[in-house]
Amino acid sequence: MFKILQHRAISPLIRFTAVGLASACALTLTAVAPATAAPLPQPTSTSALEQLGISVSADGWITYSKRQSSSLPLTDVTVTVVQGPRTPEGQCGISGEVLATTAPTYSEQIGFNPRSCESRVLSGKLTQAAADTLMARLGSAGGSQSAAQTSTTVPAARSGSAGILTSYQSAHTTTQWIDPLNITITQQAINLQWPLYGAGGTLSSSWPSYAFPYDGWTTYGPYFSGFNTLYDNSGWYVSANSHFVNYDFAALVYFLLGLSGWLACGAHLTTRADFYHNVQVTGYRSGGKNHWWSDSVNGACSNLVHHATLNGYGWW
Repeated sequence: MFKILQHRAISPLIRFTAVGLASACALTLTAVAPATAAPLPQPTSTSALEQLGISVSADGWITYSKRQSSSLPLTDVTVTVVQGPRTPEGQCGISGEVLATTAPTYSEQIGFNPRSCESRVLSGKLTQAAADTLMARLGSAGGSQSAAQTSTTVPAARSGSAGILTSYQSAHTTTQWIDPLNITITQQAINLQWPLYGAGGTLSSSWPSYAFPYDGWTTYGPYFSGFNTLYDNSGWYVSANSHFVNYDFAALVYFLLGLSGWLACGAHLTTRADFYHNVQVTGYRSGGKNHWWSDSVNGACSNLVHHATLNGYGWW
């Protein structure tokens, strides 16, 4: 089950000033062919997007053709159109929730309509082996990472249960922002390990984050919520949020594609992009789990990146 809200910004690699960008655009606009030659075709934002593997239909839908899900052995695949709200600032938002599942689940945003704030989200199930392989690949990407960890002792759920041999379960929620070349730009995970069946024990959590290593980043967080007990004492939840700021991705698009790239990125007079992650995982004494996230991205080239999530049992 998914609820989705959302939206958007981007990554970036060569820092330009506004003056430098304006000069590059001016050169593109004033190039003149010899008098005897046919007029040179002007670059368009559509052609720039096509070079990035992105298409835009007449009704405003943006489709992302380079997807991580294309190489995953997903089963029970569905594509859902999800309505997201629009903030007073004009941004669309993406959030989601996965309830009461046992197999690892993966979802990826494959389309977005900034006019209506709708997203097309592909989702499916993975085997645990496939999920482990994906986690290992993403975890070994070599970017800027944070993996703080903490734990706390919790009492038994009921009187007389202290003698019960404690069993544990663990689960994670992970979200990503992915660029047009199918590279994960930013990532935030939250892990929880908890005691089962009313026994006392120890809660443990970590909140590893990631930023693509070849871009320059300013990072705020990740910030950990601490351990929270559910109102009926049936389990616990933890969350983490982070904010990444990048200038390099849009600058690279402007540099490589010129005016058409600038137009495709929304004609911003900046290369700044802001990526936000907010992830949560809930563990129940019964052994069940829930996953929730609410992410957004805004700034230059914001419609060129898309969102993905990976959720399941186990420690990221």
